[in-house]
Amino acid sequence: MVGRGDFLRSIPDAAALAEYLGCVENGKSYGSLVGDKGVGTFGGSEDHTAIMNCRQGHLLMASFCPTKLLHQVSVPHHLVFVIASSGVTAEKTAAARDHYNKAAEAASNAAHALGAAHLGEALAVRGDSNCRACLSDDFGMLQRFHQFAEETNTIVPQLANAIASGNLHAASDVASCSHTLGKAALRNLVEETAWLPRQAAALFPDNYGNSSSGSSSSASSSSSTSLAIDNSRTPTFGGSSAFGAGFGGSVWALVDAQSSAAFKAAWRQGYLRAFPEHAETAAFFVMRPGPGACRL
Repeated sequence: MVGRGDFLRSIPDAAALAEYLGCVENGKSYGSLVGDKGVGTFGGSEDHTAIMNCRQGHLLMASFCPTKLLHQVSVPHHLVFVIASSGVTAEKTAAARDHYNKAAEAASNAAHALGAAHLGEALAVRGDSNCRACLSDDFGMLQRFHQFAEETNTIVPQLANAIASGNLHAASDVASCSHTLGKAALRNLVEETAWLPRQAAALFPDNYGNSSSGSSSSASSSSSTSLAIDNSRTPTFGGSSAFGAGFGGSVWALVDAQSSAAFKAAWRQGYLRAFPEHAETAAFFVMRPGPGACRL
């Protein structure tokens, strides 16, 4: 395809390629490239942008509609992500597709009410305060705009700065805010992906040196599992949040590498105790940010 003139004209760079690949999934046309049947969701190209453009050891910041690659955020070497794949399949077809699209439609309805093609355009042209003043909360539009504006203007930049500087206390606070806002506005969490971040935080109750006992071991208030933590090197927990399209899927937690093995084991044990039906499908693993798609 890279030898086709219409392909090259429509897809001049890496950001455009990621946006095009999102259209391949959802079936929309892209430039002069006519769409066909997709999965029928109204999603964007976030996954495709990450898959194609991430760098080893970095988080990618990007904006969308159109897709723009902003900058890469270096993750300190002593930090890792523990990923909990819930074992709940996030379907994007049939009835599940309708639930997924409702979350996207709330943003679309709010943008149209503001006379914009999408919320990013409305925020850039009219500003936060003006947009809020012009929106009612019919169909969840004001709530969805609030979540979008907070993520765009505050949460993403603050979380990037906190992670880059290794400030886990700040990262945890921002991640918690993001998860709470997303849960309320997107309504795309299932019981499992709502439970996992709560349990992750519960495993680090003394994370910021607030323990009255001074013990080097902390325990979850909702589980008998104990997690040994070296309090001389606190904080060791940088927050946890669900990610992806929702209605199943996964949750991340940012932790100090030295605590990661014990945390992963305790998190998994607590999850399977709470949701034993996912014993065969749930997966927990430790990772550092990896590179984008490449030829092996």
